[in-house]
Amino acid sequence: MTVEAPERPIADLAIAPRQEREVRLGTLSRAVTQSTHTLVMEIAAALIDGGVVGDSSADMRAWLVHNLGHSQATARGLVALAERIGELPRTCTYLEAGAISVDAAIVIARHGATECEAELAELACDVTTSELTRFAKDAKPEPEAHTLDENEYIKEITWFRDEREGWWWINGRLPLADGAVVETALRRIMGGLMRKNEIGQYYPHGMQAAEA
Repeated sequence: MTVEAPERPIADLAIAPRQEREVRLGTLSRAVTQSTHTLVMEIAAALIDGGVVGDSSADMRAWLVHNLGHSQATARGLVALAERIGELPRTCTYLEAGAISVDAAIVIARHGATECEAELAELACDVTTSELTRFAKDAKPEPEAHTLDENEYIKEITWFRDEREGWWWINGRLPLADGAVVETALRRIMGGLMRKNEIGQYYPHGMQAAEA
């Protein structure tokens, strides 16, 4: 491979005014980002049509490592971004314009919820990659309120008593999946208390599944 000499001698670059250097760095950084956007689009197309290594993400990552010399981390990030290209319109627009870094776009692709993508892309313009990673992991869409269907089963839990202190109860009515989690947690807690002799005898009492 032939390497051409730079257009300007290194000595000339070293004495460039600070403002000129900052402008040049910004321009080159945006150019790299825009080129990476093009690369990501090509990776996405290759995954769709299988024209390089089929539609396997793992094979594509390996190809980027062994044929283009990317690190495992870089290949993983590029493929993650390519796989979600259709879910991240704002992120891809900003990446194409050079408004956010490649690292920021990869963070959104790997950790950001689709519903929060636009907000995360806006945020990426003003925060560091580390801060964006934390925000992306924490940002979750508000869950929809759960309404029991008339045919949906629920778990009714009427829990235990303490022989030393008298009767006491924990009562609950939860959807089956949630009820199973609560029931398991209660059993583990009570088992731990029994081992420590912190309570008297207890009895699971009347657990059942019943129609809502």
